[in-house]
Amino acid sequence: MQTRPIEGQRFFLDSEPDLGLGIVVAVKGRQFEIFFPGAETVRMYSVDTAPVTRAYYRTGDTILVEDEDGAIARETIREVHNEDGLYFYTTQQREFFPETKLSSRLGSASPVTRLLNGQVDHSKLFELRAATIQAQAAYQSSNLQGLLGARAELLPHQLYVAKTTLQSERVRVMLADEVGLGKTIEAGYIASHLLRTERVSRISFCVPQPLLMQWFIELVRRFQIAPVIWNEGTHEDAAIRLISYDDLPVQDWSELDLLIVDEAHHIASDSAHFTSLDAAAQQVDHLVLLSATPAQMGDESHLQRMRLLDYGSKGDGAQQAGQTASRLLECIETALKEERYDWLASKLDVSSDANVDAAPDGSADSSLDGSPAEPSVQAVIDKALSMSAPTLKLKRNRRANISGFPIRQIAPCFINKTLADPVSSESVELSAIDPVESAVDSCEAGEYNPLASQPNSDTGDSAPNGEELSPRLPDLALRVERAASLIAEANSSRKSTKWLLIVHAKQDAIAAKNLLDQHRQLQGLGLATTVFHEGLDLIERDRAAAWFTEPDGAQILVCSEIGSEGRNFQACSRLICLDLPPSPDLLEQRIGRIDRIGQRSQIVSIYLILKGSDNAGGLDGSRACRDSDFLLYQWYRHILSSLDRYNPIAAELHSVYWPKLLQDAQGQSILLSVPLSEAKPTTDFSVSSLLKEVCSERIRQLAIRDRENRALVDLNSLREPAASELLAQIDEFSSNTPQALIEALSAEFNLHFEWIRENIYSIMPSDDMMIDHIPGIPEDGAEITFSRETALGREDILFVGWDSPLVEGMFDLISLQDFGRASMMLFPAPKLPQGKMILESHFRLVVRHRAKHKLSAYLPRLLERIVFMQDFAGELSAKLPYLSSESLKTLPRARAREAAVLLRPVISSLENKAQAEAMVRLDTVYANLTQALENDYKAKLDELDSLAQDMQKALRAFNLPDDDLALKGVLAKRDALVGERDDLLRVLENKENGVISLELSSVRALLTTS
Repeated sequence: MQTRPIEGQRFFLDSEPDLGLGIVVAVKGRQFEIFFPGAETVRMYSVDTAPVTRAYYRTGDTILVEDEDGAIARETIREVHNEDGLYFYTTQQREFFPETKLSSRLGSASPVTRLLNGQVDHSKLFELRAATIQAQAAYQSSNLQGLLGARAELLPHQLYVAKTTLQSERVRVMLADEVGLGKTIEAGYIASHLLRTERVSRISFCVPQPLLMQWFIELVRRFQIAPVIWNEGTHEDAAIRLISYDDLPVQDWSELDLLIVDEAHHIASDSAHFTSLDAAAQQVDHLVLLSATPAQMGDESHLQRMRLLDYGSKGDGAQQAGQTASRLLECIETALKEERYDWLASKLDVSSDANVDAAPDGSADSSLDGSPAEPSVQAVIDKALSMSAPTLKLKRNRRANISGFPIRQIAPCFINKTLADPVSSESVELSAIDPVESAVDSCEAGEYNPLASQPNSDTGDSAPNGEELSPRLPDLALRVERAASLIAEANSSRKSTKWLLIVHAKQDAIAAKNLLDQHRQLQGLGLATTVFHEGLDLIERDRAAAWFTEPDGAQILVCSEIGSEGRNFQACSRLICLDLPPSPDLLEQRIGRIDRIGQRSQIVSIYLILKGSDNAGGLDGSRACRDSDFLLYQWYRHILSSLDRYNPIAAELHSVYWPKLLQDAQGQSILLSVPLSEAKPTTDFSVSSLLKEVCSERIRQLAIRDRENRALVDLNSLREPAASELLAQIDEFSSNTPQALIEALSAEFNLHFEWIRENIYSIMPSDDMMIDHIPGIPEDGAEITFSRETALGREDILFVGWDSPLVEGMFDLISLQDFGRASMMLFPAPKLPQGKMILESHFRLVVRHRAKHKLSAYLPRLLERIVFMQDFAGELSAKLPYLSSESLKTLPRARAREAAVLLRPVISSLENKAQAEAMVRLDTVYANLTQALENDYKAKLDELDSLAQDMQKALRAFNLPDDDLALKGVLAKRDALVGERDDLLRVLENKENGVISLELSSVRALLTTS
């Protein structure tokens, strides 16, 4: 210590800052006694060698003041006085406090104050702080927040829908992608982005009661969004809620920012639930409706739901039904569906100068007589889409328009009429039965019945007293034996081949797993089997799924029907259905576990275990072979055409015509007579009026849907090359994972970070952590991965991307804590004067405004580096490159304290220069930001002006009135954009308002040496 301490002075212990602020209570000779109230600890030190630092706060610092009752107040210092060796502080409120009243908790000192107090960290922390802030700047300016860290494949159609939807000031949209294309993921992207850009803070997900847990799991697993399943009176203050339709009437919408409604078509427009939804739509800024079949309940009901998106100023234009209430867009869409491109080009005045089809030699195409080239089809479509995009509020992608799905190979596999039971070795006889009689008998017996139009609702809950229920399928052993023979044959040479087996009931899945475990041939091959069903808790299901997806894990996974919903088993390309689902949608759900975009195999094999005989000569349609599920198979295959490809209308046709077929003996007989060997049967289905009607209706509806693929809504939901460019942008940003940042932060904060195996790491607390807890990580730690591919295969491992709570927590930790704020090092610099101080200051750009997400997009850099040197007038950041710790030498803390005291006037002088330079740079930031904003909005407004002119020309060409709703929508969007621009420019008019400021984040003092 430099001077003799005085009673009442405040100190902190350099090696144990957690003790808080101590107070000198006694001075005895060359020793003094210091009491740390926060830890109730007393220490005795020598005046000459005490490892303590005098607490000194400066103007602008925040101090914590404790009154006689123990209450603590936070005060900002206005003036500092020194009387008889004690500091006295005057606050902004003109209160006057001696340092004896300071709380034992440390106040928030500025970086320079910490430097003057000798509270310095190693230069590595200073550098880590800067690197973290720069990484946060890149993340915020990317405008990709919420789209980077989902545990999901990067699919262009999902990302494009989310990104284009989020461009609206108020997100109000219906997501209507076909089943299996990921509406839930699109909604998750939207919610995640709005949360992470702070555009919303309170969200409600409204879903059907049976889907509450499924949504909860999806949000937590995929997006690390942790909602509360809401119950009236218990979770009323939850910021992120999961509610059911029945909870709608009792919600308070006044503070809600975003409402997402799943299966919106189930809310009838004349219901009480719709009345509540209507009230919500008028108060909530952001509204997202989800429905794969938005018009299922009728066009008028669909219109009513779409109108929810257009109330007051919350919409971007008057638009109904997602199609159009605009006569202009109706005319354009009709021409597109009828492929009248030349006619449409003339009406829309599409220029042939650009976007013309290229000739084979690369030159622009032209007619043989030298006349100008006709506009390309794509140019006409682009012009049409430009006109429609501003007003469409419905996003709809169809599987027919999405590439990347594998080829399906369907293989019916029959169980013989007599087959040895693999366990009991007893002979089992299968009787030949009539399909209709079988259906009736099964229903009466309460058995699972594939002929029923709906699946049995009994999911097979556990029996009383913990006893395992008996299998529901009476011929389960035969079906498992047939499956085992398929597996054994394929895996005899390739043990790594994986198989997914699905059966409807839980008890059948358990029994099938046990049968496979006991199968001698599979045991001989060393194949491992695991099971997945609703009787397992979430952790057990995750472990089973993870073991199956591991390359060296289980080869066989047996699932109950719960495995056919929401799970991704694309690491496997072979599926066995032990029973045939009673509806095409349910079968499609099963197939969808492996028939997915991103499936590595180009072919997926689907094996359907059926009753019947494939012996000598195949099936000839005789009554002995007419087993119940064979009729259903023939129906799926030849009438619905829903096996080798996805048929979007199969479920609708099935629900209408299947019950009729069960009463039509002629239709059954014809179907059962189709030889199995015929890929395209020559059977004349017109002999049966019913089968003829179904086939005709299928062809008619598919033709309609083919035309609908050219609808403006469909074309606007996935536009190329914009979608692929977005995917490439996200892929490029994500390729630089946060691994290096998390690893460095873990090392500095003393977290336990360890490599486990390829792409998998362990992170957990240690006994000497520098922080209280790890943000986004359980208290006992977790296994994590930075690889999206690994995360998709291992749902039991946390995926850490740039949107991860762990990364966000680290960003906040650096912002709020004092790590790396001050550092003092020796700088070997023979060419510079010796013994001089260089002050390197990092000023952080801070934005405080509700439009922070917009302004941040123009601010790719959040740190301004300013460097001044003692006895040198100019700013040196351009001349003195950034120095890493490797080029510096550590200065012991005791010497750093001594140097800080000796050079206090120099430090203050250099700080003043840095602050003055920061103000100059802030002027430049404001000027550059204003110019960038004006240029960006000018380009957007010019585009809308041009579009409005084109629409006015088109209206005249179509002889339509100029008050068309599409044009009104564009003009309304332009007005909204002008208002948005003016608001932002008004914010930037006066930098004194503090909306954007440069605040000192950290300082590093460098002492030059030889």
